[in-house]
Amino acid sequence: MEDNKNSAARRFVLLERYKNAALLMLLALLLLLSYLTWFSSLHPGTVLSLAFWPVSDDAAYLPRLGGQGLLSPRAIIVRGQNGLCSVSSYADADRDFGGVRLLFSEALGSAAGFVETGRDKWLEALLRPGIALDFGSALPPPLVANALGISAGQLDGDYRYLLITSGENSAELFLADPERQRYEHTTAYTSAQLLAEVLRRAGDSAPALALESPLYDNLVPETIVRAWTAYRPLQSSNPFNAQSGSGLNPQDLILPAFKMSKYATNMYTEADGSSVYVSGMGRLTLSPAGAVSFFSEEGEGIPIFESPQSGSSGHPSFTIADAYNAAREIISAAYQPLCGDASFYLLAVEESDGGGYRLRFGMMFGDLAVADNQGALGAASFDFRGVNLVGAYASLRHLKYSEANEGTLADYILPAELAAAALGNGGPPAYIMPVYAPVLSSGAASGNGIYMVKWSVTGVDAR
Repeated sequence: MEDNKNSAARRFVLLERYKNAALLMLLALLLLLSYLTWFSSLHPGTVLSLAFWPVSDDAAYLPRLGGQGLLSPRAIIVRGQNGLCSVSSYADADRDFGGVRLLFSEALGSAAGFVETGRDKWLEALLRPGIALDFGSALPPPLVANALGISAGQLDGDYRYLLITSGENSAELFLADPERQRYEHTTAYTSAQLLAEVLRRAGDSAPALALESPLYDNLVPETIVRAWTAYRPLQSSNPFNAQSGSGLNPQDLILPAFKMSKYATNMYTEADGSSVYVSGMGRLTLSPAGAVSFFSEEGEGIPIFESPQSGSSGHPSFTIADAYNAAREIISAAYQPLCGDASFYLLAVEESDGGGYRLRFGMMFGDLAVADNQGALGAASFDFRGVNLVGAYASLRHLKYSEANEGTLADYILPAELAAAALGNGGPPAYIMPVYAPVLSSGAASGNGIYMVKWSVTGVDAR
C-alpha cells in the first residue's frame, strides 16, 4: 500500500516537472519569435527578415514587406544577369518596395560623394543588371528620404530615378532627372547577397524600356513598354450618392479630416446644392458632383501639427515630408473609403509663392492611372503655407469593375509599338502609358459612367 502511494507521488512529481519543462520551452520559443519579429522590423529586406515571408516560384517575384506606410515609387524595374526584366508598377510597386528599400538605403548611406555624368552613361547603366526606382516625377530630398528611411542630407537635389547596378565587389548608384538633364553617379556598397537574390528572380519582360528597341525611337528612352494587353472596363459612380456602393456618409469622413464638425461648424447650402461648412480655419465645400474644396482666405488654415515642433529658429519645423504625411492622412481617412477599389499616388510636388508647397495626387485602379474627362491625371491637390494647410481640392469617383463585363477582358489596348508608331516621326520624344479614361457618351461627365483603357501621351524632350 505504501509502495503504491510512493509510486503515485513519483508519477505526480514527474508529471509536474514535464509540465514545467514544456512551459519553459514555450516561453523560450515565444521570446525567440518576439526577437525575430523585432529584428525583422528594424531591418526590413535582410535575409533574416525575408526568411519569414513565403518565397514564390513566380519568376517575377520580388522580396516584399508590407505595411511600411511610406512613399513608394511609381515603378520598379529589375534587370537580371540574363538581361530579362521584372516591372512592378503602381500597386505592385507599393507592394514590392519593402524588399528593395534596404538596398537603396545602404547604397546612399555608403556613398562618399556623387559626380556628374552624361545621359549616354545613364542610359547604358539602365541596360546593366540592376534595380531602378521611378518616382514618376522629380521629388525633393525630404520625400526621397521619407521613402528610403534615410537622412535628407544625403541628397543634394530633386530626382525622379534611382538606380543600383551590380558590380563584382561593389555597386554603382545613379541619380537622374532626365527632364532637367541632371545625372550623377558614385560607387556604393550594399547587401551583395540580397541584391544577387533580387536580380536572380528577374522575370521575362523584354523589352521593358523604350531604349531597348528601335521600334520606340520616338519615345523617351526611359518609357516603360511592357506588354500591356487587355483590361476590364470600370464602372464609375458619384461617391456622394447614397447608391454609389460605398455605403458611407461623406460628411462623416471628410469633415473630421479637415478638423470640422457638422454640429459645431456654420453650414449653409448653395443654389447648386453644394454644402458649405465655415469655421475659423477656412471654408469647406462638398458639391453634389463629388468635388471637395477647402479654402482659407483670411484664416490661418488647418495646422499640420497638433503641438508645434520647434526648429532651430524657434518656429515649428516643417518639411515637404510633413506636408506629404498630412495630405496622406486626409486621403486615407476621408477620400480613400469613398472611392471603392481605387487608390491614390503622389503625382507631383510644386513650390508655391511664399515658400509653400502644392502636392498633387492622382488616382489609380489596379496598376493603371485614372484620367478625368480632359485626360488629366490629377485627382486631388493640397496647398500648404508655413505649417498650415490653406487649400485643397479633390474630384472623387467610386470605381469598381463593370458588372456588365464580369469575368471577361473586354477592353483591348493597342500594342505599345503601334501606339508609338502612331505618334509619327519628327516630333519631340514622348512618354506614353495606358490609363483608364471616361467614355463621355456614357455619362461620365456627371461622375457616372464607364471607364475604358487608352494611351496617355506626355511630350517631354529628354534626349
